[in-house]
Parts: sequence; C-alpha cells; structure tokens
Amino acid sequence: MNTNNYGVIGIFSGCGGLDTGFSEYDFNVQLAIELDSDACDTYKKNHPETEVWNRDIKTVKGDEIRKLVGNKPLILLGGSPCQSFSIFQEELTGPRGIQDERGKLIYEYLRLVKELQPEVIVFENVKNIVSKEHLPAFKRFIEQLSNVSGLNITYNIMQAHDYGVPQLRERVIVIGTKSNINPFSVIPKLDGPRTLGEVLKDCPKSEFFSFKKEYAHVMQLIKPGKCWNSLEPKIAFTIMKEDYRGICKSCNLSFKGQIKCPKCGSQNIKNGRGITSYLRRLSHTRPSPTVCAVPSSKVHGLMAHPFEERALSIREAARIQTFPDDYVFCGNIFTQQKQVGNAVPVNLAKAIAIGIKTILTSLDSKQEVKYHKEKSCVQWILDNHENALSELEKDFIRTCVKKIRAAKSFPDKYYVYLKEIINKLTQRKKNDYKNINY
Repeated sequence: MNTNNYGVIGIFSGCGGLDTGFSEYDFNVQLAIELDSDACDTYKKNHPETEVWNRDIKTVKGDEIRKLVGNKPLILLGGSPCQSFSIFQEELTGPRGIQDERGKLIYEYLRLVKELQPEVIVFENVKNIVSKEHLPAFKRFIEQLSNVSGLNITYNIMQAHDYGVPQLRERVIVIGTKSNINPFSVIPKLDGPRTLGEVLKDCPKSEFFSFKKEYAHVMQLIKPGKCWNSLEPKIAFTIMKEDYRGICKSCNLSFKGQIKCPKCGSQNIKNGRGITSYLRRLSHTRPSPTVCAVPSSKVHGLMAHPFEERALSIREAARIQTFPDDYVFCGNIFTQQKQVGNAVPVNLAKAIAIGIKTILTSLDSKQEVKYHKEKSCVQWILDNHENALSELEKDFIRTCVKKIRAAKSFPDKYYVYLKEIINKLTQRKKNDYKNINY
C-alpha cells in the first residue's frame, strides 16, 4: 500500500501533534488548517512541506481543499477544540458542550466530511465528551457522521500511556473507514518511556514558569506524587483562599472560600470536584498526569518538577507529549504551553496511523482482487460474445474498458451488471460456463 496515494488533511491542527504522528509513518499531510497564528507558525516551522492555512474553519469550503489536493482519496484528521467538554470547564460558569461556541465547531467537522467524502476520518476529543452530560449529543454526532460519510464509524477511549507516551491521558478517538475491520483491533501498543524520570533525563533546557513566592514555599512541603491536600489543613486552606472548593460531609453542601462549612460550622470536609488538580508535585517513578493547556503559572493545573522548585519547562512538557527534541514551538511561553497541552501525543497519533495503514492495505488488497475479477469478466465477454451484446450493453462494456485502462475499480453496481450479462450469455453457450471465474 502506497501512502502517497492518499492526501492527508488536518483541521483544528494546532501545533501538529496528530499530523506529526501520521507524517512519521510516511503519510503525506498536504494541508493543515488552524485558527491560532502561533500554532500555525509552529506547524510551518516543523512541517515546511505542508500547506498551512491560518483560518477560521467556518470560512473553509470543501471545494477549496479539493482544488489544492486534487481527486485523490482523502484522510481527514482533526478534533474540534476540547475545552468546552473538558472537566476543567465544569469549574467555570457559562455554557458547556455543544452550547459553547467551541463545542459547536464539531458540526464544522461534519460539514467538511460531507463536502470532502474522505476515505478515512480520525476525530479526537477529551474523555468527558462521552460523560453522562455530553453522551446524548455525542451519539447524535456519531450518527450524523455515519450518515454523511457512508463510513463504518467506531469510537473508543484510548489511554496514551499504552502507546509509548509517559503520561496518563485518556482521549476519545473516533475512526471511520470503509472496512469492516474494527480499527482499534489493529492499532498496536508502542514501546516508549513509561515514567517521568525516564523522559526528563538529559532533557534540553528551555523556558519554564517560576512560582509565586507564596506557592514556592508550599511546593517545598509537597512530596513527589502528592498534591496540596496532603498538607496540614491550615497550610492548605491558607494557600487556596478563595480558590478552595469544599463539600461538607454532614450537610452535603458545596461552598467556596471557607475553612468551615457555612451552615453547620463543621471542619469535616472533603474535596470538591477537580480539587486535586491544584498544586501538585510530579513523581519521577510514575507517568505524568495529563499535560494541560492551562499555563503552569496558574494554581489550577500547576504541576511542579519532581525535584526542583519550578514548573515543568516547555521542552519537558513537549517530551511528555512525545514531540521530538528538535520540534520548535513559536510564540511566548504562555502560547507555547497552550500548544503543547492541546496537542495529541505524537506516539499515540503514530499508533493510530499504523492501524489506519493496516486497514488501507487490507482494502487495497481486496480492491486488487476485485479489479482482476472485473477485468477477467470484461475480457471474457469481448473474446467470446461481443456480437451478442445489445447496443446498451456494448456502451456499458466500453465504459468498463475505459475504467480498466485507467486502473480504476468498478462501483459495486457495475460488477453486478457484468455478472448479469455473463449469466445471460452463458445460457446461450453453457459449455463456456466452466471457463468463467467470478
């Protein structure tokens, strides 16, 4: 199977994590589309052979893409922005899911699938998109995706750590192909660093966020693999201040900015939702937790180096996401952190690319067999019964010959009609029946 026969298009490409995995497995990414200008600069710097459009996906039409890539079969990659489905969003006010403007971009993906009719689609998003809250909308998306593409659509939750990524990062991956093979059954597990200590060893120096003074002191007290709530309550609550969210075990009352429950005065509290993501020190003997797009200067999402009183550097975060060390990130430190955190880990993307190639190879092999059967049928008719054909049948056979000369397989309905013609002809000459293989 020749990967160059397929055009790969990336939409919502970011800095190129998903696309890079496919490029590393010899797929030709012809076009990447991304709204963020710094991410586009990063993409161009690392993939000069790929056309990059710095545009809002709402303004991009399928005809424009086809004009660039031609009529070759397409593989469409992309995952609409995940923030509106992220668990972090649950700690914010405002709309979530497809009610959020970013969530509605999922329908732009649908539109381009309908306009481009790709042979393969790969869609990525956060695990929370299949949560109880978002699952009904997600299932409608899957149903519509199947309808507009005509592909067999499958989705699964993939744990990046199983595919050579030193990080616990679960993502929903949606794959559509023309094959009946379950794509997730042919995506291989990949070797790679398993712990943070392995991946941070000899890491090139790069920019990192320093802690505010009040956080730096507290971080010294947190042991590797632990977060702020392992500290003495007085220290933990003081540093959290208004950021703290608690739930009184007695009253089941949720509150913010309190050391005591405002209803009963109890200090018998448990963590609020998502609270363990505050102020944590990483462990060098374990995989990293999910690298986020949240700047490491923020308390929420702050991940400290296992041994040093600082946040992870951009290069360290990029290594955790399995970007190569020569991958250059553009923009200031805040936008670089955002690019790295939003990316699909390269090794996970590469594993998906291997699975896709396996399926396409299988389909190509079947198409090759089908092509030779069709060619044999047409040749038998021309050699033995051309004069017995009606004018309509002769026109049809001429069309078939043109497709054979262009090395194109027939639509299924062509093959059905060919067999009908052969069956009719063999009724006249039953002795020739044994020579036909179809």
